[in-house]
Amino acid sequence: MEPEIIVTHIANSTLAGQEQRFRKDRISVGRDSQSDIDFDPDEDLVVSHRHAEIYLENGVLYVRDLGSRNGTYVNQRR
Repeated sequence: MEPEIIVTHIANSTLAGQEQRFRKDRISVGRDSQSDIDFDPDEDLVVSHRHAEIYLENGVLYVRDLGSRNGTYVNQRR
């Protein structure tokens, strides 16, 4: 069984308060409509078109910034 990645949006976006669950090892994040985590292109302007990716490798979860303009934060740390 593939692991489940759970993303909880806590603040500062149109997705705040929502939880998303994924049964895949790589998740794309951005305002691009093809992103797995698809932020609103008109409202969530701090998120880049192709902002970041979340991926699982050897049992460890990573977040990789894809050259976003405003950076990527995890637990309020860049």
